[in-house]
Amino acid sequence: MQTLSDAGLGRIEVESNASLHIADDMSAALYESGMLHALPEAYIEIDVAASTKLLNTSLKAMSDLGVDKVHASDMVYVKLGVTEGELAGMHDLFSAFGLDSNANADHKLFDNAKGTGLVVDDATAKALGIASTNPVDEAKVADLVKQLSKLGITEVDVVHVNDDNHGMVDTFRIDTVAQTPVFTEVKLLGVNEDISHAFDQDILHKITKH
Repeated sequence: MQTLSDAGLGRIEVESNASLHIADDMSAALYESGMLHALPEAYIEIDVAASTKLLNTSLKAMSDLGVDKVHASDMVYVKLGVTEGELAGMHDLFSAFGLDSNANADHKLFDNAKGTGLVVDDATAKALGIASTNPVDEAKVADLVKQLSKLGITEVDVVHVNDDNHGMVDTFRIDTVAQTPVFTEVKLLGVNEDISHAFDQDILHKITKH
């Protein structure tokens, strides 16, 4: 980026009707430096390296750049890129991808059969109605889930710190089989104390009381 700047290149604008393939790390670097600008008519595709799990380019950056497709060969994760104060403008972010809450058309931004996870912090998740300590506010997240599924996002991963100061991730899968996509929280089998006895080695010899 510094070399381009020193050479006098301060702005890269994708021309109308252009078709551009760009690597994930390059698109993020150009965007963060303020050097890459795109026109809505251009067709921009981001290619993700096979070794990449967490994308460098956030969903907000993709929205601003007018990205049309993200190609990945494996499960990838993308950060929202929106501050807590900007969450009220989430509808504008989806509109930039050509989505409308009243439309049924899917954009399928993520061209990835293995799934894509949206990574958010705990504060953002609570503001959106997704909290690890409380039931999901289904009424509040209904439109959010619908729009994420249209983009090809298959789960939301909430990153937070527990009471022991350990990093934790709560995963909420988006069920797109149903007519209306819904969230399903995924928990590790055996964590719930009510069923932990089922994993005892002598479970077959215990008497079950009815």
